[in-house]
Amino acid sequence: MIRLFLDTNIILDLIISERAGHQSALALEEYADAHPCRLACAWHSLSIIEYIARKKFGTEATHILIKNLLNTFMIPSTGTEEAKRAFYFLDGDEETWRNEWEKFLTQWTAPEPAAAF
Repeated sequence: MIRLFLDTNIILDLIISERAGHQSALALEEYADAHPCRLACAWHSLSIIEYIARKKFGTEATHILIKNLLNTFMIPSTGTEEAKRAFYFLDGDEETWRNEWEKFLTQWTAPEPAAAF
């Protein structure tokens, strides 16, 4: 399974047709639709997307958009403990760091129960 972590700008490019990256974002969407993928985005992307989309599309349409994003994207848990765990092995040898980082990413992208809206 392919894991795609989309940053805020790519998601905005996808939903706002006037943006310069819109066609590229549509191509990425086609690719994701044609391949088994797990999509993820950062939790803070949602607040930025909500702010920009509300100005462009209005409150009601934006709330629907955010709910759709929450049902489509995995939003990884983030916080101080996750950050500490991710960077704990930075001062160690590279092989240990890479192994621990891979474990962290595997857990980070593990499926979570779907939220009911």
